Amino acid sequence: MKKRTIGVLIVIVIAAALAACYFLIPRPVISDPDHAAVTRICIMSSPYYQGDPIEPFEWVPETEEDQAIAKEIAVYLAQCQERRTLRTYSDLPPYSWRCMYIEVDNEENQDAQLRGRLVVLGPRQGEGMGVRENDRTVNFSQRTQGKGIWGRFQGKLTDPESIRTFVLDKLGLPENFM
Repeated sequence: MKKRTIGVLIVIVIAAALAACYFLIPRPVISDPDHAAVTRICIMSSPYYQGDPIEPFEWVPETEEDQAIAKEIAVYLAQCQERRTLRTYSDLPPYSWRCMYIEVDNEENQDAQLRGRLVVLGPRQGEGMGVRENDRTVNFSQRTQGKGIWGRFQGKLTDPESIRTFVLDKLGLPENFM
């Protein structure tokens, strides 16, 4: 009986260690930047709820220069990290928040490991934002293509501020744009 109890405890300890590694060890936001491309970046909030009459910003890389910028952003996202979570995309950011949505697509969709991603960045925390209780609705990435239970979970970005700053700089937008 003691051997069985010890065996069960060893299995539980190993499972807990594997789960801790899965959730605590960061991974890149994009695993293969050579086969990934940023296809669209939107910066917007709900026109009804926002305080300023700022039009939504949409950027689609159509020219060669824009495609080079998109590739730089994809390479940068491959250097950025996220931690796995058990959250799924169910809540929307508050309508008054101006958020950035970065769509990344895989150029070779046949590979099951490479999927498109959606990166959602919230605004910088500032006055008038209130308590960031809805912070879990921003600053994450998730898979946009493919099926399966593991693809539905979000990754929490470890440094969303640097991503936000880098993308705004590459697009030639001021720091206070969002």
